[in-house]
Amino acid sequence: MKIDYANGDRLKVEFRQVESEDDLAARYGTEVPKRELPNFFPAELLDQVPPPLKISFPVTAVEITMKVPGTPIDLSARQTQVLGSTITGSWIFGGAVGLMVGRA
Repeated sequence: MKIDYANGDRLKVEFRQVESEDDLAARYGTEVPKRELPNFFPAELLDQVPPPLKISFPVTAVEITMKVPGTPIDLSARQTQVLGSTITGSWIFGGAVGLMVGRA
C-alpha cells in the first residue's frame, strides 16, 4: 500500500517474506542476535537472563516507510530518524508497539 498526499506526506506499507538469516542480513544489514553473555557475567544472575531469541524462518517482514515533511520523523526499512535520533541495524520481533513517540 502506498499513499502520497498533496502536502508531501508519504506512507508506504510492504509485506516481504524473509527466507533465512542470510536473507535478513542481505536486505536489512542486520542479524538475529545470538545473546551471548560475556565470560565475566555473574553466575548468580544467569537465571534472570531471558533465553536466546528463537525465530523460525521463513518470516513475514512488514516494512513501513513514512515521511512527514516539516517534522523530525522519517521512517524506512533500513533507517529511522525521529526527533534528532537515528536508529539503524535494528528490528522488532513479536512486539505490539515498535516505536512510540510521545506519551503512552
